[in-house]
Amino acid sequence: MNHKNRSRLTVDINGDWKKYLQSHTDDDGFVAVGTVSMSDNEIYALLHCQSTEKYIAVRDGNSDIEFLKLDQRKVKAALGISNNAGAPVQLDDAKPCNLSLDAPTRAIFKRLGDGKMALGARIAAQSADKYAAAIRNIK
Repeated sequence: MNHKNRSRLTVDINGDWKKYLQSHTDDDGFVAVGTVSMSDNEIYALLHCQSTEKYIAVRDGNSDIEFLKLDQRKVKAALGISNNAGAPVQLDDAKPCNLSLDAPTRAIFKRLGDGKMALGARIAAQSADKYAAAIRNIK
């Protein structure tokens, strides 16, 4: 049995996604990226969820909208985006800690850290420390 194209996908950022999904607006938190086709030659609109940073395949069906979960590593590889795989950054004096953060704060940390929440938290802490004395008149 030959399975070389079993789960292959192809992304076309210039693809006419509107042809496959007429009901989409960017207001719903998803941004249309282009089209994606699977090994079975089915074509879908490729959307990027801004809050979760995930990609999904969507198209209008006969009576419903059809959603397809995608392998994020394959989509990112097709788009030429790093999947942030590998060992985490090693810090000399780092210790794990648990924080309860709301969704907007997590989103800010992920943005600051280029997708890495811990890095974003460190950048935010360094920036806050730099300006805290001036803001609060702390000595």
